[in-house]
Amino acid sequence: MPAVTQLTPNFLGGVSRQNDDKKLNSQVTECINGYPDPTYGLLKRPGMKHINNLKKANGTNFNKTELAGASWFFIERDAAGSYVGCIKGTDIFVWTAAEGTFCTVTNNATAYLTGTSQNDYHFRSIQDTTIITNKTVTTAMQASGTFVAKSTATLKLLTLVNTYVYEVTIQGLVATATAQSNAIFSTFLTGTHATHDLFGAVKNLITTQQAASNANFSGTWYLESYNNSIVISNHTIIYNII
Repeated sequence: MPAVTQLTPNFLGGVSRQNDDKKLNSQVTECINGYPDPTYGLLKRPGMKHINNLKKANGTNFNKTELAGASWFFIERDAAGSYVGCIKGTDIFVWTAAEGTFCTVTNNATAYLTGTSQNDYHFRSIQDTTIITNKTVTTAMQASGTFVAKSTATLKLLTLVNTYVYEVTIQGLVATATAQSNAIFSTFLTGTHATHDLFGAVKNLITTQQAASNANFSGTWYLESYNNSIVISNHTIIYNII
């Protein structure tokens, strides 16, 4: 006798891979040869109709041996159509569901496709992206990056007053920006004017010194603007900002 019993009104929620305590009352873990219908309830899966042979890129048919033991998945793209795909060895094949047309797949993850059975992979489609997870691969943290001191600085703007001159010192050189009468935070921190916008003044200083081959401004610099701040970073050198 089970410890807990309950009545399930229907199984129209379909299949869910969530933990049992998170499933809806109408969802199941697995449904083999079944079809949930909102009118007639859970029905036996209807029969199939042969539409076309699965073909290779050159137009010839795959034979049974070439796709034996493959892991299969289905992709639904609404107006863009539906697709059938499989993983065989380290290859990913995809065809249109309606005509069986072969689709070109750019596969840059052959080293990750080490599964040997259908249960080794988990497929999840979110909007226009299908995520393939190999359950046989043990997840691990990537190696920590190398910390470079004084390679990133944040300029935080607390107040903005018209006609005030704002200065930023980078590697001993000063970038100045004079706030105009119509200046607001969003434009002052994102605008590209070399003397009226703080973002533009910093950018102008960096690009001018790079053009002059100033070694203190070598490498690739990154500027990110936010509602009340600017982040400046360059991980190839150590610099000082005042």
